[in-house]
Amino acid sequence: MWQGARRAMLERLRGGEYAAACLAIASALFVFAATRPESDLLAIGLIIPALLLLVFSIVKFANLQQGAKIPAARDAFDAWYGSWALADNSLKERPTQEQTKEAFMRESPQAASALRRFHVWPFNERSSAP
Repeated sequence: MWQGARRAMLERLRGGEYAAACLAIASALFVFAATRPESDLLAIGLIIPALLLLVFSIVKFANLQQGAKIPAARDAFDAWYGSWALADNSLKERPTQEQTKEAFMRESPQAASALRRFHVWPFNERSSAP
């Protein structure tokens, strides 16, 4: 059940490691460029890659922050799913993935949005089991 959530969180953590490395490299490039004369072409040429690495780092850190929402969203789903599946007397059998998605989106739009963004069950098409 938690496999998709763990996978999404690990991807975000790896992204955080890359972001930290890119931020360190960008800092080193900025420091090196700052020690060179303003007219030095090497210093000017290093500013562009440093800026690109900085932007990449910011995006990756933002993704990492979004990934931190996964455990809370998964907990909200776990707390809701059991009671919903048992309380819905109109279902003669186990609810389908589509029924589960629709009902959870109505119950908790924010948690559903986080699970959908990271393709965690029931918002993925690869798996049909909780």
